[in-house]
Amino acid sequence: MKDLMTSLGYQFQDLMLLRTALTHKSFSSEHNERLEFLGDALLNLYVTEYLYDRFDSLDEGKLTQFKATIVSRENLTEIAQNIGLPNFIRTGKGERLDGNSIPGNAFEALIGAVFLDSNYSKTNRFLNKLLKENLLNLEEGADLKDPKSKLQEYLQKRNLQLPSYSLKQKG
Repeated sequence: MKDLMTSLGYQFQDLMLLRTALTHKSFSSEHNERLEFLGDALLNLYVTEYLYDRFDSLDEGKLTQFKATIVSRENLTEIAQNIGLPNFIRTGKGERLDGNSIPGNAFEALIGAVFLDSNYSKTNRFLNKLLKENLLNLEEGADLKDPKSKLQEYLQKRNLQLPSYSLKQKG
C-alpha cells in the first residue's frame, strides 16, 4: 500500500478507507460502491469547475463534450492503469480486471476515499495531479464527438431520416 500511496502522491490517514476503495463487491460485503458513488460526484464537480474556469468562451454543449471525455469509463480506466491501481484491487475468484469497468470504478472510489480522509481542497489537488495531462490536452477547437453522434447531427441539420441501429452478435 505504501507503493500505491507514493505513486498517488497522497498519504492516507485512515488506511481502512484506502482498503475499502480497493475492494470490489465480489471480494467482500465491505466494498467500494458507496465510495465510488461519492468519488463520481466529486470528479464531476472538479472537472466541471475546471472547465468552466478555463474555457470561458465555450458553450454548454462543448463543455459537456469535454467533461464526458475526461470522466468517461475508458479514460478513468486508463488513469487507473497508469497509476498501477489494478495491482492493488481486491476481487473475488474468477473476477477479471481486463475489459471491464472495475479499475475505473476503483479510481472513483479512491477519489471518494481521499475526500473522506482529508477535505475538498486536498481532493482537488489530488485530482489536479492525476488529471493534469488530460486537462492540458483539451483544446477549444477540438471535436470530441463520437462518429455516431456526428452522423446523427449531420442528418438532422439536413432534415434527413435518422439511421436505425441493430446489434450483431459476435460469432
